[in-house]
Amino acid sequence: MTEEKLKSILIAHYQRYPNMQVLDMIKLIYQQTFGPAHFSSSPSLKSIKEYLINELHSVKFNQETPLIEDIGNDYYRISLKMIVDQLLSLEDLSVMFYQSMSNSPSLSDHTKQEFLKKIDSMIMLNQKKVFNYDNQDLINEVKSYIQKGIHATHHSEEYLKHYDPHYRVIHKKYIAKNMIDVYTIKSE
Repeated sequence: MTEEKLKSILIAHYQRYPNMQVLDMIKLIYQQTFGPAHFSSSPSLKSIKEYLINELHSVKFNQETPLIEDIGNDYYRISLKMIVDQLLSLEDLSVMFYQSMSNSPSLSDHTKQEFLKKIDSMIMLNQKKVFNYDNQDLINEVKSYIQKGIHATHHSEEYLKHYDPHYRVIHKKYIAKNMIDVYTIKSE
């Protein structure tokens, strides 16, 4: 992913989700670097479906949340609302998610460096006042996160409260092109 594409995605998400916290930026960068592999160390299609069914029973949707959202590096967040609106079957989303998990990049030296480079870009954008995070707070939060090791994280409480996100991260090669064309919010 180019530096310009990364910047446009980070800026688009920050504008779309004004209550997005630093932790949510880190989560976005993690997802676009490592995909959904963190969801389970040994996924099965059956467990993915069961988890999805349980989540669908407790979900309330924010009507402003895009059905499909480009997060960069050929990954997309697909809202579970696609199932509720009968635009995608539970079976299809489960298979797409399973395939995306099974083929996600591993946590290698190369992908860690790629992740850290993206974090540096986020910090530089904030220093240029593109985001309104306090510079020292952002740096402290990033340092704290990195000291614990690069890992998947949850959305911030603030993000959850305002946007109630329910989605699965899916790689582009498992999504029908017409679905991307019709339902995706572009980040460029």
